[in-house]
Amino acid sequence: MAVLSAFIIASVHTEKPYLTLFSLIPICFFWSLDAMHKSFQRRFIIRSNRIEHFLRAGEFSDAVEKESFGDFHIPDLGGKFSVKNWKQKISPFKAALMFHVLLIYVPQIAIASFLFLILSFLI
Repeated sequence: MAVLSAFIIASVHTEKPYLTLFSLIPICFFWSLDAMHKSFQRRFIIRSNRIEHFLRAGEFSDAVEKESFGDFHIPDLGGKFSVKNWKQKISPFKAALMFHVLLIYVPQIAIASFLFLILSFLI
């Protein structure tokens, strides 16, 4: 929001309304960065839950008690988190369209666009 404010002040001060449109660049950059972070965060939460479920399983408890891990099967949890799958490749886009992410960035884009229109007519 500070970047948007700086561009608004600069556009009013220099009487160049198109400067408000430049505020869309950092807004979209931070939106994509936030979406990437959210998609990584969601994947690691799922992975953490699977690991916790595995560690709580009876098979793991029995192996720990017997101190015998010779024939103990450890599942491949990391294999499910590769990006070879098309669903994993679109997860940042899905994260960008989550309600709480949209709630942050769409109003900023709307404000910048609206102010560009207003300043175009006033200046």
